[in-house]
Amino acid sequence: MRTLMIVTVGFLAGCGIPNDTPLYEEPLDDEFAVDQQGLLVYPSTGEFEEEPRGTLHIPDELLEPEALPADDLPLAEDVFLEDGVTDPTLAVDLPADEVGDDDLAEASQELVTCNKRRGTGYRNGKAFAVTLVSADYKPHGRNAANAFYYMERAAARSGVSLVVNSGFRTMAQQRYLYNCYLTKKCNNGNLAARPGYSNHQGGIALDISTRNPRVYTWLKNNARKYGYVRTVPSEPWHWEYRGAARTTPCRP
Repeated sequence: MRTLMIVTVGFLAGCGIPNDTPLYEEPLDDEFAVDQQGLLVYPSTGEFEEEPRGTLHIPDELLEPEALPADDLPLAEDVFLEDGVTDPTLAVDLPADEVGDDDLAEASQELVTCNKRRGTGYRNGKAFAVTLVSADYKPHGRNAANAFYYMERAAARSGVSLVVNSGFRTMAQQRYLYNCYLTKKCNNGNLAARPGYSNHQGGIALDISTRNPRVYTWLKNNARKYGYVRTVPSEPWHWEYRGAARTTPCRP
């Protein structure tokens, strides 16, 4: 079993990483085991960090991404490349049977839909231009959604269903969730990163339900092939796309 030592400053915020916590460049795949009841547990304690309590609920009026301002913003790909988020060793070439000319047509009928829209994303408090599509009916960055398309199909062939609970978040959404965390008056007070500092706001993070331990086991063994890594030690459901640009099925 590979051991990974991580030193952090500050606190780990649920569903995203705050500005004072370093990025995790390696997947944290060996932190969980399956107990006799089939539940994911920490081997050291025998306990399992449950998914955030309740169904994530955000008022509909907060769902629309901020329009791009008049001044030009950097592109998401440039920001991630400059910050060292993109890892060209991830998301290796897909097997030939996973790539075809009908990808774009198929995507409109499956869990990734390619109706592109532009909005403002955030990383470390700084704004950039992001292109959004949908992954499992949740907004997501285009490159990350393209990779999720192939990952979801591969999981389905193995009898595993990937259910996305949360994808891209607007600034208004993150402010709402952070306020819920501070006040404990909504969203069950679940942990949330400070507005502008959640990787959900960058369009690279997905919360994928791992209540069925088969899902986590499959992701642990396969997600890296599609460019996704787990980056928050206490959250087996939080996965981020760190691979290179993807051009299908949602083309530029």
